[in-house]
Amino acid sequence: MLLFVKGAQNKEEMIPVSELLDEIGQTLEPHAIALSVALKIVPVSPELKLTGERQAITGALINLLENALQACRVGGSVSLTVGGDGSPFAAFIVEDNGSGIPDAAREHLFEPFFTTRGEGSGLGLAIVRQVAEAHGGWVDWSAIESGGSRFALYLPFHGRESPHD
Repeated sequence: MLLFVKGAQNKEEMIPVSELLDEIGQTLEPHAIALSVALKIVPVSPELKLTGERQAITGALINLLENALQACRVGGSVSLTVGGDGSPFAAFIVEDNGSGIPDAAREHLFEPFFTTRGEGSGLGLAIVRQVAEAHGGWVDWSAIESGGSRFALYLPFHGRESPHD
């Protein structure tokens, strides 16, 4: 992900979303099990595709999911769903029932070097934002009323026109 952010020329490719989700699930399942947190990745249609730099997109989604896993206590849950049907953008929604984000931290979430964890670098969400923007998308956050957080990473589907084009 850091090479992508630095501007290294990486190969853009067509990425089946279902393959991306399988890869992410295989990568993070052992971590979720070790933390005793349930990880649910909702399958999608094999027809859904993105165009972009696979490693950067995978890294951004893994970052969001790792943050969500770390925010949960034992017995917590994290989910990843993909919405956006009928839209030019895929909406990768990461939700957790963790501790949420303190009010004072909310306006700084996507700033480089800002962290609420002692061991964090503060680069993760800043990089997620940069990956999203480099692919013509964006990322946002909202609180879940019952507790926890919802991050949404929006990336353009392959071959779908934006209403702004």
